[in-house]
Amino acid sequence: MKLRDLLNSTNKKIKLNEGWSEQETPQMTTDDKKDFLEAVGNFNQFGKSIYRESNFQDMTEAIGKMLEQAKQVALTEGDWFDGVTVQRHMKGLGESYKMFEKTAKEMSVLQQRMEAVYEDMGGTLGKYFNINEIAEAMDTVGKEDDDINNDGEVDNQDDYLATRRAAVSNAIDDEDVNESI
Repeated sequence: MKLRDLLNSTNKKIKLNEGWSEQETPQMTTDDKKDFLEAVGNFNQFGKSIYRESNFQDMTEAIGKMLEQAKQVALTEGDWFDGVTVQRHMKGLGESYKMFEKTAKEMSVLQQRMEAVYEDMGGTLGKYFNINEIAEAMDTVGKEDDDINNDGEVDNQDDYLATRRAAVSNAIDDEDVNESI
């Protein structure tokens, strides 16, 4: 029995504990319960913000490489007088990069911690409530396009999938014909 069923069937007040105040909570209206269950059902939507597609280490390395190349280009261009000024600026840029690199490492650790806590919360909520899966962006029914796998490109994979679907449909049609005989 899910907690949702208990919420729908009980009129008792719920007591909270384990660090939360032990006060009696006010009764939720039916609309409040529906809003709550919808919010919990959409818990996985938060994952889009929690999980990053790229990591901080790759970004930091790319920026470091770019800054090193900028330093080389800036120092080889110009005369001696400009070289002193450029070298001072590049030294400041290097110090800024060290701070950036340190901050990125700290953020990476915090990002991993946040992902772990998010998964823990999702696991606990999943024990009591139905959490919807995130559906990939699909074509509207009746408005399909040639991008069968919905990766944003029409390519050989889509051709393969179209051919395979056609073969499966033909096989199913052949089975239906054979069964009716």
